[in-house]
Amino acid sequence: MPKRKEQYHSYQYAPREGVDVHESVVDRLKNFKFLEIYIYSSALIAAANEWKHRNVEVPTLLTDGGYVYKMEGIVPKGLWGRFLQARIFKQKKGIGMSLTLSWTVVRVNTKFEFKIARSAFSHYDRVILQLGDGQHLAYGEAAPNIRYEAGCEAIVAMLDQNKSQILELAIDDAESRQEALEKMFPESYALQAALDTLFWDLYGKRRAAPLWKIFGANKDLVISSYTIGISDLSAIPAKIEEATPYPILKIKLGTDYDHDIIRAIRAETDKVLRVDVNEGWKTLDEAKQGTEWLIEENVEFLEQPMPASQLDDIAKLREFSPLPIVADENSVRPEDLKGLVGAYDGINIKLMKCGGLTNARKMVELSQKYGFDIMMGCMLETSIGISAMAQLGSFARWLDLDGNVLIADDPYLGVGNTGGQIILNDKPGLGVEPR
Repeated sequence: MPKRKEQYHSYQYAPREGVDVHESVVDRLKNFKFLEIYIYSSALIAAANEWKHRNVEVPTLLTDGGYVYKMEGIVPKGLWGRFLQARIFKQKKGIGMSLTLSWTVVRVNTKFEFKIARSAFSHYDRVILQLGDGQHLAYGEAAPNIRYEAGCEAIVAMLDQNKSQILELAIDDAESRQEALEKMFPESYALQAALDTLFWDLYGKRRAAPLWKIFGANKDLVISSYTIGISDLSAIPAKIEEATPYPILKIKLGTDYDHDIIRAIRAETDKVLRVDVNEGWKTLDEAKQGTEWLIEENVEFLEQPMPASQLDDIAKLREFSPLPIVADENSVRPEDLKGLVGAYDGINIKLMKCGGLTNARKMVELSQKYGFDIMMGCMLETSIGISAMAQLGSFARWLDLDGNVLIADDPYLGVGNTGGQIILNDKPGLGVEPR
């Protein structure tokens, strides 16, 4: 252990069962620049021996605000080596811990034209971010939606202007980081999501654990739907053929030929359908009529049938409809949920709307508080964005995480999707890597 002239403060600590040693120790570090600590923990002693055996540099213990707490040396001490001695020192973030941030704009092409009630695209541009610390490389994705914000050029400009501030964001304090992101980028939920995901990925990789495990989730996920966008009726058979492996279909409506779309689909398949109108029905009478004929078509629920501004009409539709009504465009941020009580049965959480995994976790908690069923959805994202949302997937009643299988040239590998079964891996962080 390198010698230092500074005076160390001695402290003994015996963690209780289930207590996070990292969090507990850092509380004791706030008032001391240097600390000599004796920790009774068989798990940490085993880790110390493993580090020594592998000749791996002892990692950063934890970051807190603008500081980093690092172990300088670690050895078993005391009777039978039952205590762990470590000298920990506190230093300004950035000293011996340099982060690098880069980004690129990637164009992905859809297998079919993706059309909903308000727009149609055959390709999408996505901003892919990378954050490195010299040992790990983390990923994030911004998939802006024209319903909520400007496109990738605006995001790149914001990154250029704020790079140094981004690199000062806390890695281990998600709440303060999210607050900073919302102040820094109030006009871009997608950029908030990309950066929050990026830092969570790095956090998971440093802890050598998948995020689903860190979040207290599990790998047992319900079947995800596969989306059939609006199209000419002649294209429907090919789309249904493409969707053969998927037992649940999500159908986009909101046209003047909705009945014909459903008839064409029912001529091809009797699979369970979920209908998403994307605010396409403009009056309560139109929405009631649409709901009535969908009841007989083996439809599981109805998503965002009317414009978000018509919340009173949506509440009346819910009273009328035997189908559950799920919010999408009304369910954007955590603060939206309280106002949706009585109008919706469920909400759709999307990272690119809510601003990232930190806010998505808040929305899960609030949904449980207010009694909403949870759907987790996506834009047409690469496996970076889909893998991020899937980390929380076990908290959802419904999943619509098909964005990466709707594009023809996904540049990344992450969660699997076999017939709608989302397969999480055990790799640290998001579990994502380039193809």
